[in-house]
Amino acid sequence: SAFYKTPFTDSLCIPDSVTVIGDDAFFGSKFDKNLDIGDGIVDVDAYPQMTPNAWGLDLCKFSGDLILPDTLTKLSSGMFSTSIYPFKGTLTLGKGLEEIEGTVFYDGAFTGDLVIGDRVTVIGANAFKNCGFDGYLTLGASVERIGEYAFLKCKFKGSLEIPDSVRTIEKTAFDACTFDGTLMLGEGLETIGDYAFRNCAFDSVVMIPDSVTYVGRSSFSGCAELRGLVLGSGCQEIQPYAFNNCSSLKQVFVFADGVVFGDRSFYGCKALEAVYYEGTPPTTVPRYAFSGTNTDLTFYYNEGQEGWTSPTWTAASGVTFNTEMVWEEPKDLLGDINLDGSVDIADAQLLFMHSMLPDLYPIDYTGNIDYTGDGAVDIADAQYLFMYSMLPDLYPIG
Repeated sequence: SAFYKTPFTDSLCIPDSVTVIGDDAFFGSKFDKNLDIGDGIVDVDAYPQMTPNAWGLDLCKFSGDLILPDTLTKLSSGMFSTSIYPFKGTLTLGKGLEEIEGTVFYDGAFTGDLVIGDRVTVIGANAFKNCGFDGYLTLGASVERIGEYAFLKCKFKGSLEIPDSVRTIEKTAFDACTFDGTLMLGEGLETIGDYAFRNCAFDSVVMIPDSVTYVGRSSFSGCAELRGLVLGSGCQEIQPYAFNNCSSLKQVFVFADGVVFGDRSFYGCKALEAVYYEGTPPTTVPRYAFSGTNTDLTFYYNEGQEGWTSPTWTAASGVTFNTEMVWEEPKDLLGDINLDGSVDIADAQLLFMHSMLPDLYPIDYTGNIDYTGDGAVDIADAQYLFMYSMLPDLYPIG
């Protein structure tokens, strides 16, 4: 109870010489400015008496920022949960942090950006649930698992890049997060849980990597600004309601053979007019999987693929779809960024990485790469190049 009900009108900086903070040290205190915890605090689990909110932070009133030390490697469950009087400033996590357990910052009401450091491997369930934020979210290069409800209802803006290290995004992890930019999913991702990105406002084409085998129930439901979707070659199952009510979604590209679509998986996607299949027809298409889509919805398939019929194709459920064969024609080598003799998603991926890290991802291609003509080379150009590789007549780059 060292600072029991103390009103701090200025910032409180705990010096590096302090190694232990006792029970209820800050109980009932009021912080008008910042709380800066020094590097002497190594591990909040180091004290036998340590339980969630042992420092009494849950009954403090915070108006400033919270700054955690670089020496802290783990944040225990509930340690900074402040559901009664939430933090209202920014949050700075130490560079040495490796694990964030569940409910650590539950109901934090933070502002500004959130940067998860490159040593963090696990973000626990409910870790940042209802934490506000109004800036950008950056995930470090070592994160492997994002727990359920981890960022539920946070109000981030801009784009979200899931690093290649992430294997699992559990259910409801980013449900109702705002975002207003693009979503880039890493190549190591295997599982997208139920409701993972429901009601987010990503304004982009989302590419589900080949490593993902199924997309969870309602995982992108209500993403009203989603414009295009690419399902990788490993994606065999789309759970019910996965993309329902994505009202701006116009085109879907399917690279796997025999995909299983769940009930109402694209229900209410009123702008959806084309689904392009690289391989054989889907194995399962429930009666209402594509209900509420554009009345001119057409399934396009490649010449020579078995199982398709034209001008219509009927699924086992009895639902009939308009179909059209797409002939394979030689493509102009415009846009062959990786110089492998073809223009495909690999070129778009390389262009995106080059736009972010030109020194690490150099290109020898000498043609124009500002495909959007906005004077900059960025993810928008990579997305446009991908669309050109699939539909060169609709997305010319000459």
